[in-house]
Amino acid sequence: MKRTPLKRKTPLTSRAQLATRRPLQSKTGIESRQKPRLVSEKRQRALNGVGGYTAFSKALRAAFPTCQIRWGTICTGQTQGVHHVIKLSHAGALRPGPLADAQGQVFIAACNPCNSAVEQYPIDARLSGLVKDNPLDPTALETAILVHEENDHGFV
Repeated sequence: MKRTPLKRKTPLTSRAQLATRRPLQSKTGIESRQKPRLVSEKRQRALNGVGGYTAFSKALRAAFPTCQIRWGTICTGQTQGVHHVIKLSHAGALRPGPLADAQGQVFIAACNPCNSAVEQYPIDARLSGLVKDNPLDPTALETAILVHEENDHGFV
């Protein structure tokens, strides 16, 4: 089979010529767009407003400068955040108030490694009382049954 060599239609350009070219101009105006918000305005007001979570977190860290969880050798000893005994994903209260009182929410000063360990080992954390179910959440019963079955079968 006869093959015909390909012929270049445009000449080759050197890298120096490519570097001196002007960058392409965007026709859609992407440069002028605002950066996306990481947190909505409503959430920012809840976190930073009067009596907001940020003020509560700072006050708790000032009151308890050392970690209260003390999870083995990973603990740094210095409080870096707040651990919520009833998780926020289980509709736990974000900060003290009537909802937290009704749920029995407890806030614990913790370092980041200890707080991560509580999330990483949920059964151990539940057995030590660092994680509890929300009594006002209907799905909490299902979670408690699952953990109880795992403990009965020796999966701890």
